[in-house]
Amino acid sequence: MLEVNRLSAAKLGLSGVASNAAEASRTCEINVEHAESITFVYSLSWVAATAMTAQFYLSPDDKTTYGRVMSVAVSAGAGVSSDYSWSHDVTASDAVAITVDCRNATHIKGIFAATGGGATDLITVVAGSGEPG
Repeated sequence: MLEVNRLSAAKLGLSGVASNAAEASRTCEINVEHAESITFVYSLSWVAATAMTAQFYLSPDDKTTYGRVMSVAVSAGAGVSSDYSWSHDVTASDAVAITVDCRNATHIKGIFAATGGGATDLITVVAGSGEPG
């Protein structure tokens, strides 16, 4: 499990995961106990997908329970944020940076998908705290 803390600008990711892979293969789960926010850079090499989506959940108690994130912001790129998710229609390969408030949480889980995508629509995600190392 990735440790994001004040001592390192830790990175984690998914690399070239098919958009039709099982949800567990498209999920990042990160220890964020000492971070105030985390940024996910989500890119899709597009073939057939019609939309990119991401849902985020926080755990205040070491993954015993998870609740929906209440603050999701697009920090670079396009798309629409709701209280706990992000989505964007695509017509070509695309990338976005999504920043999530994770104060008072011990873990964050991000689930990434590409609507209508198949084995050749590849999801890549890099996550980092953005804190100096």
